[in-house]
Amino acid sequence: MGTAASAPRVRWYSALRLAASETAFEHLRQGLLLLDAQGRVILMNHLAAQMLAARDGLALDSGELHARRPSVDVALQALIGGVHATGSRTEPPSGGVMAVPRFSDRRPYSVLVTRLPGGDFPLGVERPSALVFVSDRRRDIVDQHVHLRGAG
Repeated sequence: MGTAASAPRVRWYSALRLAASETAFEHLRQGLLLLDAQGRVILMNHLAAQMLAARDGLALDSGELHARRPSVDVALQALIGGVHATGSRTEPPSGGVMAVPRFSDRRPYSVLVTRLPGGDFPLGVERPSALVFVSDRRRDIVDQHVHLRGAG
């Protein structure tokens, strides 16, 4: 049985968990987008926002993630739609990984789409049903180079 004194502790713990989640969310080296059950973006970190604003292979249109090339977008939408399948044993696994070509001379983005399990979600948004990670290999290589130069 809880006491009145335990209520502030629960609120403090919830606030701490939220702050830690938001910090981790913003400091990932990948773009991260959370999608609702209709495939709409409900939250993204700053790196994902930068990638989408550049419209170099990926873009946010009407609140949804899209590849700029139609043939690539068909595959991306299939991955996103797959995370909302029932997950029965007769269906293929949901989500997956794909390369998204860019209009610039840069390497393609690597995009991973995966289903989120049910349960409590700490970031204070509606319950997302899918996660999308977007990796920019060029950025990863540059970050590693800078880190290694700084270590010497």
